[in-house]
Amino acid sequence: MKRGIETAMNTNAQSQATTAIETLPDWMTVEAPTPRPYGAGTEIAPGLTVSSFKEAKVVKKHWGQEVWLHNDGAPYAFKLFIVKKNHQTSLMSHRFKRESYFIVSGSGRLHYRQSPESPDESMEFTAGTVVQIEPGAIHRAEATTA
Repeated sequence: MKRGIETAMNTNAQSQATTAIETLPDWMTVEAPTPRPYGAGTEIAPGLTVSSFKEAKVVKKHWGQEVWLHNDGAPYAFKLFIVKKNHQTSLMSHRFKRESYFIVSGSGRLHYRQSPESPDESMEFTAGTVVQIEPGAIHRAEATTA
C-alpha cells in the first residue's frame, strides 16, 4: 500500500517538512509526534523485553527517518531505515557496533570503501537484499526508488 509519511527536520529553529512516499505495510508506518525513549516495552524476565513496533524510537533525518528497534547500549543496531528517493545516509563507520540491513521494499545502492583512503565503490540492491556491516566498515545507503 502506498502511504505518504510526513517527515520533519528542525534547522536553526526553522521547521521544514517534506513528504516521502514509501511502500510499507500499515503496521510498519510510524508517525511519532515526539521522539520515544530507548527500550520502550516490558521486561518479562531478566534480559527479555517485549514491545510493539509502534513503541520504537523514531529519529527524523534530512534523508528520511530511522525507527530504532534496539535498546540503548546494544552492541548492534536494529533499525528500520526509511530513505527518501534520491537521498542517502551519511558516510559512516562504527567502532564497535554491528549492523544488518534488510531491504524491505524499493531499490538502492550501497556505497562503501575498502579503507578510509580508498575511493567510493558501490553495488545495487533490491528488496530482499541483506547486508551485514561489521565494526569499522565504511558505508552509506542510497535510495534510488521510493
